[in-house]
Amino acid sequence: MRFEGFLALKYIKAQKRHTALTVISIIAALAMMTVLMTCFITMSSCMTARERDVRPYHIEIYEVTKEQADKLEKYDHVESMKLSGETTTELEDGTTVTVYTARLTLEKGIGGMDTYYNNLCKDAGIDDSYWGLEGGRQGIFNRTLLNYDMIDDEAYYNKVITYAGYSIYLIILALVLRLVIDTAFEVSSKERERQFGVLQSVGATPLQIRGIIIREGLLLGLIGVPVGIGLGLLLGYGLFQLVLNGGIIDAFFTSKEAAMKLLHYEINPLALLICAAVGFIWVYLSATGTGARVIRMTPIQAISNRSNTIKKVKKHSLFGLLFGWEGKMASRNARRQPKRFIVTVLSLTLSISMFGMFSILVDNLNTVIEESLVVADSLGNHKFDFDFVSMEKVNQPLGYQAGYNKLKNSALFTNAEIYFKYTAQTAGNSGSVFIVYVDEHAFNRIFTGDELPMTYDELVKSGGYLALNPLEGVIDQNATSYKVITGCFTAMTDEEWEALSEEEQEDDKYATTVGRSTESGGTWDLFEDDEGLSWDIVKIHGTTESTERELPVCKVATAKYGFVNGEASDIAVKLIAPISKFENEDKDWYGGQGKVVWLSANLAGDDDYQAAMQFIKTNIIDFGSCNDMFGSMRKIRAIIGAFKMGGLFFIVMFGLIALINMINIVSTGILNRKSELASMQCVGMTDGQLYGMTIVECLQYALIACIASMILCALATWGTQTFLNNALGLETTDVEKMRGNVGIFVSYPRILIGSVCAFIAALAASILPLRRMQQETLVDRIRKVE
Repeated sequence: MRFEGFLALKYIKAQKRHTALTVISIIAALAMMTVLMTCFITMSSCMTARERDVRPYHIEIYEVTKEQADKLEKYDHVESMKLSGETTTELEDGTTVTVYTARLTLEKGIGGMDTYYNNLCKDAGIDDSYWGLEGGRQGIFNRTLLNYDMIDDEAYYNKVITYAGYSIYLIILALVLRLVIDTAFEVSSKERERQFGVLQSVGATPLQIRGIIIREGLLLGLIGVPVGIGLGLLLGYGLFQLVLNGGIIDAFFTSKEAAMKLLHYEINPLALLICAAVGFIWVYLSATGTGARVIRMTPIQAISNRSNTIKKVKKHSLFGLLFGWEGKMASRNARRQPKRFIVTVLSLTLSISMFGMFSILVDNLNTVIEESLVVADSLGNHKFDFDFVSMEKVNQPLGYQAGYNKLKNSALFTNAEIYFKYTAQTAGNSGSVFIVYVDEHAFNRIFTGDELPMTYDELVKSGGYLALNPLEGVIDQNATSYKVITGCFTAMTDEEWEALSEEEQEDDKYATTVGRSTESGGTWDLFEDDEGLSWDIVKIHGTTESTERELPVCKVATAKYGFVNGEASDIAVKLIAPISKFENEDKDWYGGQGKVVWLSANLAGDDDYQAAMQFIKTNIIDFGSCNDMFGSMRKIRAIIGAFKMGGLFFIVMFGLIALINMINIVSTGILNRKSELASMQCVGMTDGQLYGMTIVECLQYALIACIASMILCALATWGTQTFLNNALGLETTDVEKMRGNVGIFVSYPRILIGSVCAFIAALAASILPLRRMQQETLVDRIRKVE
């Protein structure tokens, strides 16, 4: 034992360069593994904390009475319950009761959510049943937190799938990094084959030779593994801070202080132990494999550095044809150690390919998502930062003006837009008519390019209506008027309605519509941390009166404009009119009918977002529900930005590992051939030819990796397009739109840059030992035994 340990320690101290390169390989591999595991754990922990802060419940059930809530709280596996949103509702028997929204947190072990939820509702007397993963009709599940806390069977299944997918990726990476360490040990042992041959010739057994290599590996592992894990923790923390400061906090939190209470860099001791164990296993397997190869050689073979078998070497090669004698020698040197050459080229290819494609794909993904995040409304698709859908109160025909004017007059918004519509009937019973009232911005959004049949100012001055997309035969192309039947609604009190008989209530002259009560305004999930903002819809009864009107038509446009193509097929014609016409003339036609008004606006500047949200929140009763597209897009950009930072970080790490591996192989190859190169110089090889051969050898690695990267990236791009086209059933134009500017050749400039950097690194790793080697005499270099 002392013999093997003594020689291993002596070699570690004597061969400082190889020792340093091997330790650096171990440190780099362990650091990358540690960063990956720690970042995954930290990400899961932060996402759980964020979800628990925003929606701290597993099940939310609406319209729960106090008696039902008491039963829910006492049910099995219910850890806690919180009631909110007190309101009243009318039961079928006419009685009014107070109801709440119940938010439940559960304990683990509920089994299947479908059975548990059904039994929960049955025990509490709630008429609801499980519909799917999102819940039922009256209750919804916070599936995200259920999965994080592993409450039900579905959560366990999702957790296993997540960890399985992550483990597969981690195992593949581990195998790649294992090859790096294996190559480092093989290079190191190759240089000492003569020493091992001498030891065997004086009595050392194969087991002792193998023990020397294993002990050397374990000693290096004792240095490299802890340092690698420590470096990985530091790099992981740096990456964590980089992601936090890259926009995540601003996108998901109201303040940095609030974010820091939830987000933290998590160090899991078990994960670190796994990394350490994997690291020592890597080192042991690499040392064992290297030792097994060495002891298969006879002492004579090891000392002479020659095999008993003669291998045929190709007389001609591509590099020989391109670079002559130097290229031919460089190709033969590469074929001497095919395993090391292949591993080096493979690692360079992967790192260069990732460098060439990753940023482009991420940027394109961001573009595709931004292009796809459009809102479809009655006028078509648009990309406003904020959308508002306001249900106007009955008997308030100009109720939209408050919100619209606030948007237009606020310095926080630009491009304010408004439109609304009423439904009428054709006088000839040919179908329905949409009368759409728009402002100038909404008017211009209906048309694209040269399709504009007239300007908005011309429409206002005409005093008429623009007819769009009429059904065939409904209106003549040159018509100057069109007859429609409009309905006027007059509200009546509940007492007046109840005084009518059932027969009278069913008469066509009476109608029932819906409106929003004057006591409350609302939003649909606009502010996740607010309670008590919800729609209060009430039924409004009244009388209707139909009137035939002949409307002036200023122009008939028969082109198929996009915003009406998706409407119902019985729409005979669409009439477009300015808002001013409704306010000055048409509002009395419809009486007290409530209507849905669409408002939209863009943010004046990105820095105004928080102020704009506070403005909307303060005036929510004038705006109605809000669709915060800017906030959604900002979150997506922050996530993609964080993903890009992390990806580039790992690309740099993987590239460094590939460079370390290449530098180790190239520099060691030069030193191992010290005697051979000196012999060639003795028979006439000049210094220029020596350096030329070395340059070609370095070019082999870079050029082959460059060509392989180009092929790999082209195949990846083609495969992505083929998948989108065939597997997803998308049309070719859709595929082109989704992939944006990512063509087969887009990544090639970056590939060339990466290849040049690899060539320069290989050249530096070769030139430096060559210059030191040439300081010795040819005789000393020929006679010297390492």
